[in-house]
Amino acid sequence: MAPPDQFAAVELFRGTLQRHSVIVYRDDSPLAPLDRDDWGSFVPIRPDTVISVEERLPENVAAVLINQAHVDRDLVMFVSASEMRVFEQIDGRSTIGTINGAGLEFARRLWWHDLAAFSAG
Repeated sequence: MAPPDQFAAVELFRGTLQRHSVIVYRDDSPLAPLDRDDWGSFVPIRPDTVISVEERLPENVAAVLINQAHVDRDLVMFVSASEMRVFEQIDGRSTIGTINGAGLEFARRLWWHDLAAFSAG
């Protein structure tokens, strides 16, 4: 499917979206900051609306991260103990490259789940 058709299919699948958020980039910027070669220099920032739930979890899951700003409460991210340790180190000052155990794939998961924003410094 062409990308516009993919987006339309996802809208129909979910069917309950009440609003959309958008992040706009200049046309000479990459699609996402984590697609750049210098991603390790980006500073992750946790929104104040993100909480972690650490009770009644499946095996091998240390926490569930939830952005309370989302209207749909099923938009969550399950994290392991090592991922939770990385998440707890996000202080809005440290770069991805200096956070112990941080990696590009985990940073991307946070980005796509709307659990972190990233500053170029």
